[in-house]
Amino acid sequence: TKGWHSNEEILNDAAGGFPVEVRHRSDDVLSLKGFRVDSINAMCAVMTSSSLSSYGPQALMVFKEACYRLRGRYTTTEALARAIMVTLSADWNLTNEKRVADLSIDHFWAYMWEAYNRLDDKAAPSNGQAKWGKSYASFLAKTVPDATADANIYRLHLDAADRRRVFFTENKAYVGLGPRIMQEKDILCILFGGATPMIVRPVGDFYRFVGECYVYDLMSGEAIRDWQKGNYAAETFHLI
Repeated sequence: TKGWHSNEEILNDAAGGFPVEVRHRSDDVLSLKGFRVDSINAMCAVMTSSSLSSYGPQALMVFKEACYRLRGRYTTTEALARAIMVTLSADWNLTNEKRVADLSIDHFWAYMWEAYNRLDDKAAPSNGQAKWGKSYASFLAKTVPDATADANIYRLHLDAADRRRVFFTENKAYVGLGPRIMQEKDILCILFGGATPMIVRPVGDFYRFVGECYVYDLMSGEAIRDWQKGNYAAETFHLI
């Protein structure tokens, strides 16, 4: 799927190598075993590669929202910023050994400052640019990119966010990048055998498959290990 990896592929393994379990299949229903991780309680606006590549304000908006919602999970500014840096790129592969997560955080800060410096009246709400811009400056004030930082290095790896939405979960404060059609109260789950976490929507006794997603901290079998410790309960998802 576009965005979750590049041609030089480092595979994700959200299911931790645990094999797929098909419980039932028909023309209308596919029943797969897995477990729910959390529900979605907030989402940012749908992003576009054109805005992100031209240093539009979308990344700033995401980071500001993350500062409110993720402080319980990421207790330092650098840890929180790295979570957003990696999420917006879906940890894009740089080589067959390195991903965006291996980049210096300074490239992310350079990008954010460039986006801030390009804020204009067209993007500002009715109360004016000065007040609007100041609200973002307060989240960047303590960050000073290294002199060698290059905003373009990070900018070139943001295609994964095109037509997708950053979301936050309700109880565990996970942050992820998911389909544009996702809604609040959708379920973030792990389906056994899946390379990525999935988003499904309850519909009576069934679930509608919404799409795959990138979730920071859940791409390498972390949730499976928690399930094996008894932190999640396995169930069957009847997908329609």
